[in-house]
Amino acid sequence: MFNLNIKENKVFALPVLILFIVFLVSVVFLKPKLSEILEIRRDIKSEKNNLATLTQKLATLDGLAQVELNEKAFLTLNALPIEKDVAKNLFILKQLVQDSGLGLSNITIGNVGDISTASAQTKIEKGEVLPALVFSISVSGQMAEIGDFISRVNLTLPIMRINQIYLSNKKGDIPEITLDINSYFLPLPKTLSKVEDLVAVISPQEEKIFEKLTELKAFDLQEGFYYSGGQKDNPFVY
Repeated sequence: MFNLNIKENKVFALPVLILFIVFLVSVVFLKPKLSEILEIRRDIKSEKNNLATLTQKLATLDGLAQVELNEKAFLTLNALPIEKDVAKNLFILKQLVQDSGLGLSNITIGNVGDISTASAQTKIEKGEVLPALVFSISVSGQMAEIGDFISRVNLTLPIMRINQIYLSNKKGDIPEITLDINSYFLPLPKTLSKVEDLVAVISPQEEKIFEKLTELKAFDLQEGFYYSGGQKDNPFVY
């Protein structure tokens, strides 16, 4: 009886042993492979989604008028430069003074700091929404000429704002005033948008802002500021 049970147990033990070995092999070898396959499938699905998003972005960009897009980019960069361009601002202010028929007595820069693209991420002053270069400029002339200068500042790119005007001196019948002027800039973002983010569409309100910017004057500095004839005009000389 005992011997018969042993033989029966051996008959049943062999299939159990085989199943156990198969299970062990599956756990040790097949499970990591299955996990790897599932991970690859997830990556493929993610890549497909990214490709679909990029395709949609490309279709959106293809639908934009290249000339109009370039014009708006150029206008935007003139309105809000990406860095602290002190020399350019000095040249523009000097030109506005001359165009208004005023005399320039003095000009100072309040917060220039380190002039470089990397340092353009300057601290925004209290009460402001954008970083700005602060200029203090003293001019002399008739009140009509001073009023013309103020109008020119408000209608010139880059975007400027006169914070304060006060009478600083009076030479005979010719008044001299000092103006504190903010010239704004906006550094480029440090990172690009995510792949899954769609291309932002210009809203009707932003279109109206572009229309207003087209009414402002942007100086062509190619001859007045950049190299011309092998020499460079010095904007610091008045």
